[in-house]
Amino acid sequence: KVIFDRNGDCIALLCDIILGLPFEGYKAVVSWATSLYTPELYLSMLIRPLLVQLEKSANINVDEDGVIHEQLSRKAVPVIVSLLKWLYTVSEGAGGIVGPEVFYSEGLSNIDIETLYGDLARMKEQRLTIDKMTQFSNQHLSSSGFFLCAHSFLLSPTTKHNLLQIESQIE
Repeated sequence: KVIFDRNGDCIALLCDIILGLPFEGYKAVVSWATSLYTPELYLSMLIRPLLVQLEKSANINVDEDGVIHEQLSRKAVPVIVSLLKWLYTVSEGAGGIVGPEVFYSEGLSNIDIETLYGDLARMKEQRLTIDKMTQFSNQHLSSSGFFLCAHSFLLSPTTKHNLLQIESQIE
């Protein structure tokens, strides 16, 4: 069995190229995706392949003791998520080419809720730190790092509910 792009290098490069397009290229891709693609093609040719690669890149395994092991590819996951966000925004801007539920990632929704809460807490802490630092300076600081919880459009409503529930219990 031949496994193509085992490390996600090809998909990461493709996503980087698309995300790095100049504004004219962005407009051309948006026009192409919204005028030539039916909702079925938008889903089957653009979104689903990226979700499959995202789930491969977000390697989630359960061992024989029932312990969940998560390992995100630091190279592939952020660019795949960024391109999915871009496609989500294009769909919403065009009046909903596809429904938001087609962007839900089963793999990401299956990540342990405590792990997701840790991601959410780190994201909030970083944003709070940046807000405090920019309050006393003229510089605009941007956040660094990648947080899954910053891309909630990928999480199912059940996962979001569970995440909010654990957040309210802890805070």
